[in-house]
Amino acid sequence: MDRHTLTTKISRLRIEPADTLKGNPRYALGDLLRIYRGEQEQSDIGSMDAFRRKALVQSQREELKLAAERGEVIPADEVQDEISRVLKLVAQKLDQIPDILERDCGLSGRAVEIIERELDKLRQNLADELSADDNEPEGV
Repeated sequence: MDRHTLTTKISRLRIEPADTLKGNPRYALGDLLRIYRGEQEQSDIGSMDAFRRKALVQSQREELKLAAERGEVIPADEVQDEISRVLKLVAQKLDQIPDILERDCGLSGRAVEIIERELDKLRQNLADELSADDNEPEGV
């Protein structure tokens, strides 16, 4: 590959130099390997012809299937179900704390009320933070 072709591909893929040496750009090897592997950024997909775009999407699907078979990725619905299950268990255990402290530690009713109020605040703060995360746009 000649210098002009390489420069054109670097520009098209928007690869930024890692640093410079004597005024010449130096690139990270991992970035330059994208050229040889034929990877294209998402913005370049629109400029591909239909055949290449279809081939790229099919190869990405196959990579994802292979990663799933290897256990490297987990379907989003399974992750969401597991997180939901864990949060329910945490909520159940938090609900038990005041009863345990009253029964086993002999705390007064007033102390138990304070603990319950603080646990309710904690749960509400957690719920607010989790819902705020849901409302943020991706990439933030």
